[in-house]
Amino acid sequence: MPPLSEEQQAALARAAHWFSRLHSEDLSATERQHWQAWHDGSPLNAWAWQQAERLQQRLSGAPLQAGRTLALAGERRTTERRSLLKGIALLLGTGGLGWGGYRQGSFDAWLSDLHTASGERLSHSLPDGSQLHLNSASTVDVRYDSQQRLLELRRGEIMLASATDPAGRPLRVRTAQGTVRALGTRFSVRCLDDGQTRVAVHQHSVEITPSDGQPVRLESGNQAIFDRSGILRQTAVVPGQDAWQQNQLIVNDWRLDDFITELARHRRGWLRCAPAVAQLRISGTFDLRDTEQILRALASSLPVRIERRTDYWISVVGR
Repeated sequence: MPPLSEEQQAALARAAHWFSRLHSEDLSATERQHWQAWHDGSPLNAWAWQQAERLQQRLSGAPLQAGRTLALAGERRTTERRSLLKGIALLLGTGGLGWGGYRQGSFDAWLSDLHTASGERLSHSLPDGSQLHLNSASTVDVRYDSQQRLLELRRGEIMLASATDPAGRPLRVRTAQGTVRALGTRFSVRCLDDGQTRVAVHQHSVEITPSDGQPVRLESGNQAIFDRSGILRQTAVVPGQDAWQQNQLIVNDWRLDDFITELARHRRGWLRCAPAVAQLRISGTFDLRDTEQILRALASSLPVRIERRTDYWISVVGR
């Protein structure tokens, strides 16, 4: 088989990422739509997906039925995410698709990701002493070398308290929309569902550089949302916005649908708010370690009830 082109290699790398996400218990409807759009976006993507399915067939030893891959998204995983990626990387690396060694570093990064499932939070000390905190359903690749300190946020949210580096290496967080450079600071970065990134600065400042835009400095107490082209808007940091580090969700006069959307990030399954009660308002401090108690509190304090089809399919509807 002739060597793969760089475009084929890149498409295969993306297919491996999507295959991992479709086997995840916390796959969202938005992510599923993004996968479909990627798959249908070009014949090359469809080809790469077909190769990933063939690899999965070889790993499982069982034929795939038409449409089986999407069905897997609603079932409990039978193979851990890292085990699946190790198998894909091994087959690619040993010539199953003529992959060779290209982008092995990308697979190594996936295999060594710091990640949290829905409802989990994680604190981690980085090699330079910086403190990294992952919110629920987040994935980060850590890439430190002699020239840089780089964190790649693939999904979710992180809080970073940067340490001084004797070697003077810049500390950056990169998302699909651009990079954020720490300037002796404590800040959070969150990947939003609509293809944007939000940065909130809690101490000192950061420099935001959109992929196709100009650098912008953001000072303490401010937050910004940006896409690849530039800064879309800036506002003040909301008090309690970082309370998730203490397993809390603090809200003040939020719409109920916004509250439910945020709460859904912290529990597995499908949680939705009916349009009829979406505009109800809610304030309070809630313990994210017990989302069932939060749902009971909603039912007792608002004119709503909790409708359950299963433990993982819940709707908040009017009484």
